[in-house]
Amino acid sequence: MADILINYTNAFNKLPFRPNDAVGIIDGDCHRPEQIAKWKEQGIYTLPVNEIENLLCDSAIIDAANRSFMSKSDAAQRYYDSFWHELEQNRAQQATWYVNNALNNRFKENFLREKQNMADLKAELCQITSSAEIDALYAQRLKSIDDIIARKNYDAALAIVDFKGKLTKHIAKNAIVDNYPDRVLGLIKSSSELQATIKQKCFADFLSTTA
Repeated sequence: MADILINYTNAFNKLPFRPNDAVGIIDGDCHRPEQIAKWKEQGIYTLPVNEIENLLCDSAIIDAANRSFMSKSDAAQRYYDSFWHELEQNRAQQATWYVNNALNNRFKENFLREKQNMADLKAELCQITSSAEIDALYAQRLKSIDDIIARKNYDAALAIVDFKGKLTKHIAKNAIVDNYPDRVLGLIKSSSELQATIKQKCFADFLSTTA
């Protein structure tokens, strides 16, 4: 999906008589800082979270939802307890997911060019990655996750986790309010304060560039 958006944005911005420039916003998805900087020059901005659904569980939104929907007094704490339990139980899966995405992104950026000689093709592949590097990426990510869990750094965790919708559709739903995604979207639409908070935390780079 991100590839399609990037291609469409670049194609539009190459039109000679376009009325204005197009911009795109994509999920974090483990992209390298160098690639993020390159995309920014093309009008493509990367969210500081792996998937946009994570924005709906920003701590400011969790607190506002807890107040607005008159959840139980311990609702927010139950949400955070469930969040950390989920991450602790799936730390290895999260680290593997990161390695998978990091490698896929790298292959997208480094197309294999050798077509004549197998030995040269293998050598080219080894320049992109190796078994040792894969192990190192996994160990590094696992350590980062363990450090985040130990410090209970929620913002840092929210920036890297990929719970495939479980965060909003199960964890927040069970702790805060039923039908959490729709209810909290309505809350954001009605609150200029929440809108300003999310814009500042997640879209400040985009807004400062396009202002």
